Amino acid sequence: MMPPILSAPSRNVPDQYLSNEALPRNEDQLKSSYSIPGAARPRCLATRTVKYLAASGLWHPEPATLLKVRNAMVSRPNEWRKVRKLLNWDDASKLSRPPRGFPCDHEFVDDLKLRDLGSAVEFTVEQACSPKFMGTFAAACRKMSPLAEFLSGALGLPF
Repeated sequence: MMPPILSAPSRNVPDQYLSNEALPRNEDQLKSSYSIPGAARPRCLATRTVKYLAASGLWHPEPATLLKVRNAMVSRPNEWRKVRKLLNWDDASKLSRPPRGFPCDHEFVDDLKLRDLGSAVEFTVEQACSPKFMGTFAAACRKMSPLAEFLSGALGLPF
């Protein structure tokens, strides 16, 4: 997992800065790391809280893709009931009314209004730099996998 400071270099970054040794191991190292040549200044330092993120879902999908997912919500209600509790993205762009073709009184009307569907798990710097992080990350992926499986199935993709 690459921290944000090296994810968008503004010019060629020497190979020595792309090795694991160059990655910050704690918040103090992260604060001083934006002096690395070519590294983008971390945007998250303004809040003084550095977080890493694992996410699964659909963000700004095409209308046809979103329609397939909405149809799957309606046609597979038992599966959706189990998965919907995993949704934790704040969808500020959600519809004010149900989408065309879906009833206003449907059990999942609030879910049908969503444009972004996803789940995310945040990690602190301490967690991300821990030797046990891969286990923590794998557990987060397992937690989000039912949503990914549902969305993949709704789109006819293998999971």
